[in-house]
Amino acid sequence: WWGGPLRYRRLLGVGAFALSVVHVLQMVVHSWNWNLEAIAFMLPQHRISIGLGAAAVVMMMPLALTSFDWAQAAMGRWWRRLHLLSVPAFLLVALHTLLIGSHYLGRAQLTWVNAALVMLLGVTVVTVLLLRSPLPQKLLSYYPKSL
Repeated sequence: WWGGPLRYRRLLGVGAFALSVVHVLQMVVHSWNWNLEAIAFMLPQHRISIGLGAAAVVMMMPLALTSFDWAQAAMGRWWRRLHLLSVPAFLLVALHTLLIGSHYLGRAQLTWVNAALVMLLGVTVVTVLLLRSPLPQKLLSYYPKSL
């Protein structure tokens, strides 16, 4: 079952980068109307969230630019090290989503729906990190010998 997502990991990564660029453009053009000075007047929580999201997009840019077979062959072992930036970028995106919350996770009020959405985000992040880790893969592939 893990072969399917692994086969499409490049498409998923480049797609995530493309969607993040579209998200940034949508926010700059439609929400802020090219008035980037408006960020200075936002709540500190939202300014931090924007900074985290911007850092994640910057981290994803070299990954998207080197997502080709020839780049992998040319960079050798450095390609893998560079592409491990996807983990901190993923964590920054999760923090961005959590802090910007009022837009994506409901209103600022503490309701059971908002709490459930935050828990769903947390479970998703932990699940993805566990799936990337070699430990669960080793545990799932372990077959005890019969006694």
